[in-house]
Amino acid sequence: GQSHLLDLHTSQKLKLAAALPLLQKLDLSQGGLETYHDEALAYLPGLESLSLDENPIEAWPEVDGGFPKLLHVQLANTQISSWSALSGLRLCPLWQSLRLRSTPLTEEVGSASARSQLIARFPSLAVLNASLVSTIERQESERRYVANVTRLLQKKDVDRSAILAEHVTYTQLSQVHATVLESVQAEASGRLSGSGWNDSLVTVSVRSMAAQSC
Repeated sequence: GQSHLLDLHTSQKLKLAAALPLLQKLDLSQGGLETYHDEALAYLPGLESLSLDENPIEAWPEVDGGFPKLLHVQLANTQISSWSALSGLRLCPLWQSLRLRSTPLTEEVGSASARSQLIARFPSLAVLNASLVSTIERQESERRYVANVTRLLQKKDVDRSAILAEHVTYTQLSQVHATVLESVQAEASGRLSGSGWNDSLVTVSVRSMAAQSC
């Protein structure tokens, strides 16, 4: 039911943190939280896992110094509809695991693209939807991300500042994967024809044949 945590005043939020110093796991699924401004939970000193599944939440809050020990977040079946709505996760110093499914954002871009972009956009993400992010998957996701954003920046009459503000990891990743950046730039200038790095990429669909997971 409705938790009413959002109605707490600042003093009460601090009292909540003082009263629950050892709380590590909290499940507020189907709690009726429409907007999660979340100062109430951000100060829980021992909170490591937080589930907000099936709430009409539109954004993760941006709280400096909040969630000091948070490792895992669940936001499945919420109303997250943009990448910027997740930017507050960068402020959680230890966060590394996320469950994000059946949201307007993931439905719009598709599950495969959403996974790839989440990995590239969040360097600390180690587990996504209960699946470990391997070194190879991270590398390929970052390379694909650099190529896509570079092509976006190359379009005419685009607001480069706005694009770079939205893609905050691009500058660093473009340096890490400089060969991808150079290849895409060469491709745009006509120096490459049919031999770009992306020609070596393939899409693979993996389908489990185990009855319990079909």
